[in-house]
Amino acid sequence: MRTSEETTDVRWVPVAELDALPMHRSMRERLEVFLRAPGTVHIG
Repeated sequence: MRTSEETTDVRWVPVAELDALPMHRSMRERLEVFLRAPGTVHIG
């Protein structure tokens, strides 16, 4: 993991802290889909 022009902060955080982190709506949706069904592939 590393920062880039588009990523200013990269780190592992506990799931309980995700709601407090600033992030784009689309990234938050991706995380929510994964956390609901970690073994399932989601397209769309």
